[in-house]
Amino acid sequence: MMDIADTTGGKSYYIDVPSDIPNIFAQELKGVQSVIIQNPTLNLKLSKNIQVKRAYKVKPLISDLGSPQVFNQTYSVKLSDLQKDEPQSVLYELILPSRQPGSYRIAQVNLEYDVPMKSERGKQTSQDVIIVYTSDYNLTGMVDTYVMNLVDLVSVFRQQTRALELAQIGEHAKATQLLKTAATTLLDRGQSDLATTFLEEAKNIEQGINTSIAGTKKLEYGTRKLTQMLDDSFLPPI
Repeated sequence: MMDIADTTGGKSYYIDVPSDIPNIFAQELKGVQSVIIQNPTLNLKLSKNIQVKRAYKVKPLISDLGSPQVFNQTYSVKLSDLQKDEPQSVLYELILPSRQPGSYRIAQVNLEYDVPMKSERGKQTSQDVIIVYTSDYNLTGMVDTYVMNLVDLVSVFRQQTRALELAQIGEHAKATQLLKTAATTLLDRGQSDLATTFLEEAKNIEQGINTSIAGTKKLEYGTRKLTQMLDDSFLPPI
């Protein structure tokens, strides 16, 4: 279901309480009725010697966008229709060359979209991505807290994905360690329920017991929703 949702731009849910179904249907219906932008495509035009190593969709749910396919120095991501009050975000992991101190444009982000309420098609907006290289060691510790929070949560997603893959091929020790590491991050984030599920599955794997279907689903769906707890109030309104 997750693969189908990712491919079609929709959502999938793990439901262990049947009484939650009506609320989920109501939520999805409300979302469909509040679409303000259709057919959005995010294009990342890379400057010379810049490469995309990996990309993840991080809002509203975390998903791996797979191996980057770059054409004419441009990496394109087709997003879901944009709903009011539900931001979408993509996290890029870039490989940058060494350079002398100074400001450099490493890419330009271009968004193509349609506005159904105004019958406008092929709209575009662009923004340069500028970074500053510095030789001042004191400045290297200055980071964007929001972005680093996203990086941490994507790391948890990657750890659980890799752990389940390792468990399937019998690499129990490595799988257990990854789940325990992810659980520590979750506890630091106040996600005690999900952390407990991670530790329970780690214990099962460590003891040679197959991961439970329910536990696996909770891991997969729980980590995909982690970025929903981040505060987006500082972002520009839609």
